[in-house]
Amino acid sequence: MPELKRRKSGPRLIDIAQAAGVGIATVNRVLNESGKASASTREKVIQAARQLGARRVMPDVHRGLTRFDFVFARSQTPFFARLQLALLRHMQLLDRRVVVHRHAFHPQDEAQIAAFIKKPPHRRNGLMVVVHDTPLLREAVQSVLKQGVPVVTLMSDLGDMGAMGGLHYAGINNVQAGRSAGYFAGRLCQQPGRVLVLGNDLSYRAHRDRTNGFLSALQQRFAHLDCLPVVQIGDDADRAFATVQAALQRQQALPLLGIYNSGAGSHGIAAALRKHGRPVVWVGHELTDEHRSHLVNGTMDLVIDQDPDGQILSGMQYLLHANKWVDAAPALRPTDFRLYCAENITHQAYLPSP
Repeated sequence: MPELKRRKSGPRLIDIAQAAGVGIATVNRVLNESGKASASTREKVIQAARQLGARRVMPDVHRGLTRFDFVFARSQTPFFARLQLALLRHMQLLDRRVVVHRHAFHPQDEAQIAAFIKKPPHRRNGLMVVVHDTPLLREAVQSVLKQGVPVVTLMSDLGDMGAMGGLHYAGINNVQAGRSAGYFAGRLCQQPGRVLVLGNDLSYRAHRDRTNGFLSALQQRFAHLDCLPVVQIGDDADRAFATVQAALQRQQALPLLGIYNSGAGSHGIAAALRKHGRPVVWVGHELTDEHRSHLVNGTMDLVIDQDPDGQILSGMQYLLHANKWVDAAPALRPTDFRLYCAENITHQAYLPSP
C-alpha cells in the first residue's frame, strides 16, 4: 500500500518569526492575542503570516482608536454644506474604531488654524484640510508630514510642498476646470466683447488656479475677447451684484458678453442680469439648487461641479490605506469634475430640505 503524503498544515511559528524579523514568543503573542505588541510589530507578524499562507483567522492589526481630524473653514456656501454631508455619510460606514473629529475655523484665523494643525489635543493618525495656501499653513502641514502622519487636501491644494511623502490631493484639477470654463465661454461669445471674472478668496489655490486657467484659455484661443481684471468678491452676493452692475453700466465700445464666477455669490449675479435684461454668457461652479434654476431659465449657461462626495471618498480611502484599514490606495490623481448645462442637469436636490 503506497504511503500517504502528509498534508502541509501551514508555516510554523519559527518560519513566521524569521520572515517578520521577530522572536517566536512575539509571533505567539500576536497571533494568539495573548500579550502586548506594538502596532508596527503586529503588522509585520500578520503580514508575514499571510504571505506564508497561514491557514487561520488573523487578528486585527489595530488596537485602540484610529483618529482623523477634518479641518475646514466656516462657510455658509452650499459646497461646504455638501462636503460636510458627504463626510457624515462616509463616517457611518467606518469601523467603530475609526473616529473622525471635525474642526471649523474662521478662514482668516490662520494662526489658530496653524496651531491646531501642528498640535492637536489628541493623538492623530490622519488629517484632512481645506485651508488657504499660505506660507504659515504650508509650514504647519509640513510639520505634520514630518511626523509621519498622512495628510489629505480637499478642494484646494497647497503649493511649494516639494516631493514630501504622505500628502494626497483629493480635489479636482482646478486649472483644467478654469480652462474648460474659458473654452465654453469663448465658444459662446462669438462677437468681440468683454468678459468679467469673479473670484472668491484668492488665498485659496483653487480659485487662483481656476481664474488663471480661465484667462489663459481665453488668451490662447479667443483673441476677440477682452478680460477685465479679476475681482475678488469673497462669495458675497451683494459684492457680486455691485460688480456685475458696474460692468454692465460702464459705457465702452465693447459690450459685456460673458461672466465667469469661480465661487459662490450667484444670487447677486442673477439679480444684476435681471435688472438690466441683457443676455450674457454665464459660467459658474457647483450644481446647487439655485444654479439648477438658473440653468433651466436660461440665465446661466454652464456649471462645473467638483463632486464633493468623490473628494471625501478619495481622501478617506487614502487615510484608511495609510493606516492599514484597507488594502487598496485611491488613484493618485485629481478627482474628476462634471459639466452641467440645461440639457443634462439632475433633478435631485443638491442639499436636503431643512
